[in-house]
Amino acid sequence: GEGEGVEDEEEGGESDEESEVDEDERQEAQARKTHSRFAKLVKKQLGRQLVLKRVKETQKDSAENEYRIASEVGDQEEGKRFCVGYLDRILETPTRLWLVLRRVNPSEHGVDLTDFINSKFFQQIGASGPRGQRHACGIVCQLLLGLHWVSSPPRLVSMRDVKPDNVLVEYDDFQDAFEAKWTDFGLAIKFDALRTPSTDQTGDALRSALVAFWYDTQKQVPKPKWVNRTPPERTYRQPASAEG
Repeated sequence: GEGEGVEDEEEGGESDEESEVDEDERQEAQARKTHSRFAKLVKKQLGRQLVLKRVKETQKDSAENEYRIASEVGDQEEGKRFCVGYLDRILETPTRLWLVLRRVNPSEHGVDLTDFINSKFFQQIGASGPRGQRHACGIVCQLLLGLHWVSSPPRLVSMRDVKPDNVLVEYDDFQDAFEAKWTDFGLAIKFDALRTPSTDQTGDALRSALVAFWYDTQKQVPKPKWVNRTPPERTYRQPASAEG
């Protein structure tokens, strides 16, 4: 009889332990669920404010240069009037890079200047006259002021990729006001800091330097980019070894 009692007690003890384990698992599952909801909320909120731009591995060096130039321009208070801010760079792996940009809130007309043109925004007629024409003049003035500011000393930056796709427009329909800002400094250069190879570079370092020099000193390549020509990444070959 005593043995049966002990056995029952042991079984009961195992049941309590299992109950505690189940409770711990339930709490952990609830915590994960809460964390997941919080993560989604944060992601949604950040998505309203930030844009993540993933860079191709072959364009990492160019993107690093893009970030340096855009940060130097956008960090200045006056630069925030003319350019979309580059907020950070995230190096996920040695070859995978993300650029973090401030998001421009889209309107019913779109988000970039191409969208606004295609939506016939500038052909609108308001109660006080040709509102679209007035806005077109305003945007052109903003963009020209931005290009002038970016290229003036001490910045000395040339974007070299001036097109409607690279103009983001934040429009407030209630106020009937807008801000037009330049973005995408992927082809931009600083005239006083052109990237050039040095005589002591070899191997991959020399290859990267030559590609950077090509991009900084050549004219912009029209689309389609590589018809009947070789990309600079493929023009440099390391010399064959003596054994080869």
